[in-house]
Amino acid sequence: MEELLIWKEIFLCLGIFVAKVIEITMQIFRNILIIKGERKITAIIAFIEVLLWLVIAGLVLKDIGLDHLWRMFAYAGGYAVGQTLGSLLENRIGLGTVEIEVIVPESIGSELATYLRDKQLGVTTLTAEGIKDSKKFLLLYVPRKEIKYVVLMIQAFTHDSVISIHDIKTIVGGYQRFVK
Repeated sequence: MEELLIWKEIFLCLGIFVAKVIEITMQIFRNILIIKGERKITAIIAFIEVLLWLVIAGLVLKDIGLDHLWRMFAYAGGYAVGQTLGSLLENRIGLGTVEIEVIVPESIGSELATYLRDKQLGVTTLTAEGIKDSKKFLLLYVPRKEIKYVVLMIQAFTHDSVISIHDIKTIVGGYQRFVK
């Protein structure tokens, strides 16, 4: 009988851990969607998230004490793993759009802009001044999931560049190419 209780506690701890991982991963996605202005879906996610939290917290807090210490460890471990998994998944999915700023020597700026435009990327160029010489400032808006691809293209074209990447919330107008 005692062995059955031990297995029951093990499965309960595993359930708490897995449910907490799911809840925290959902929380990360909900927060990102809120920042991006997606209010309708975030309400649904928040509803499910709170239901999960109530069930999980109830299981952990029921008969809380040193006898059920493993439940607390399962809860804390699920929270930590959920944070890590949520951020990894979000980076892999790549929700939203980024602004990529590229600063290159003026002598290659127009050529780089043409190269990127030939790849169906919208590029705006500006003339800029560096410490020692004139520069070209290139501005691109691309889906987040294309960051690596665009940066690799720029670096393959020239190693003499400064690249900065910024998350943005909304773009209205302009040329935008979106990968499906």
